[in-house]
Amino acid sequence: MKTRCYTLRIKGLGVRDGEIPDTALAKVVAAMRRMAERVTRLRATGISTAGGARPKWLSDTLAFTITGLSTGSTTIGYRAPCLVETAQDQFGRLSLWEERELPSLDSTALDLVGEAASSVIAEEDGEPNAYLDQAVVQAMLDFGRAAGSADVDYTLTPEEVGGRGFVWDREASVRAARQLEALPPARAFIVTGRLDRIEHDDGRFRLRLKDGSSLAGQLEAEMVDREVLRPLWGRDSTVTGLVHFRPDGRPRAMVAQHLMPRADEHEMFERAPRGQVAGPAKIPPEVAERARNFDWDALKGAWPGDETIEELLADLAELRSVR
Repeated sequence: MKTRCYTLRIKGLGVRDGEIPDTALAKVVAAMRRMAERVTRLRATGISTAGGARPKWLSDTLAFTITGLSTGSTTIGYRAPCLVETAQDQFGRLSLWEERELPSLDSTALDLVGEAASSVIAEEDGEPNAYLDQAVVQAMLDFGRAAGSADVDYTLTPEEVGGRGFVWDREASVRAARQLEALPPARAFIVTGRLDRIEHDDGRFRLRLKDGSSLAGQLEAEMVDREVLRPLWGRDSTVTGLVHFRPDGRPRAMVAQHLMPRADEHEMFERAPRGQVAGPAKIPPEVAERARNFDWDALKGAWPGDETIEELLADLAELRSVR
């Protein structure tokens, strides 16, 4: 199997060189793996976290080997499989994800971590790295605290030319925290468009929107039967679910919880969703005043009720017509 080797050097542990408490080692290794999983998922599917069982290609990609500890601060050896061995189907073709940039198949999940972490550390002006989201950056912050102190420094160095490494210290965590606040969170949306592409094997689809843009989607694991896609192929459809966004607020992908044929009253959902960028939106004073004076007790026992999603959509359409 084709692999790449790396060294992870940890400084500031407060122990003798070449030693590390077993609890700290376990947390560092787990945090590195969590970063790698989220970055790799994001590059492959547009969504960094997912429920259900981990797919085999991802488990194989994360099959890292610890090759030993050595002195010189504390240095941990890593060996990781290359994507060409574990995830060629996911990274060897564009499939539904035409806008993504495919990584080299000679790279590994640790190289993808190095690329993403380096972009956070550089914190250059302009558009943020397209392969960051809140879950990925949060995993990086967790990695920075994994050994028990924010003053511990980590340096991942590839042993071969072409590998990607990074240096993570307190300043990197500060920059990551700033980016975390600026990245748009995933939000629930209802979106209407034409279901013009489907991959039944893994529950993926593409929704072509009225403005000509498209939104890639994935059925939520264990919630939606993949067979619901079959009768909707080529038809205008309405999808409810969680939309994940790029750093600039454009939609990246959607995790679908419910799909149905489009109805006339669904016209309001034809607009492409947008993420909330750079902090919370300002609430108009009149809206804030109504919220402060609202009688929340009036909702007790009233919602959620027995309404179907179709009935809720019809109510929303009626509300829109009144406004």
